[in-house]
Amino acid sequence: MPTIKREVRMHLTELIDWIWKNKIKYKKFVSEYVNSIVYVSKTGKISTGYSVGKTDTFIVETEETITEDTKLLLIERFIGGLGSVNYTSHGEVTINDVLKRNSDDIYSTHFYIENDEREPILIWRDGKLVE
Repeated sequence: MPTIKREVRMHLTELIDWIWKNKIKYKKFVSEYVNSIVYVSKTGKISTGYSVGKTDTFIVETEETITEDTKLLLIERFIGGLGSVNYTSHGEVTINDVLKRNSDDIYSTHFYIENDEREPILIWRDGKLVE
């Protein structure tokens, strides 16, 4: 299954839960606007540097498996009613949402997402996610 890396904003309690759930070790997290720091030791113990407020946010890079229900900025390749091949971009939406929304004369063949260099990456073809 394809995966995607995302930056997620978390408050301290969410960050701690995420660290424990994902068994994160030996990492440092710095808050978004304030100089608050959360350290995770080699053994997985959590400590803080400076003072950490409950409203401080931390940006965390996560990796998740893409499913047909993952909201993404999608590029769709489809065959229209007259047999023409077309491409369209969608706002943040799921593949399933696009497929449900399409009229009967539209046949979706591919879905892509863009990488950081704005190059299309194929994630879905002919009815299923690519490996």
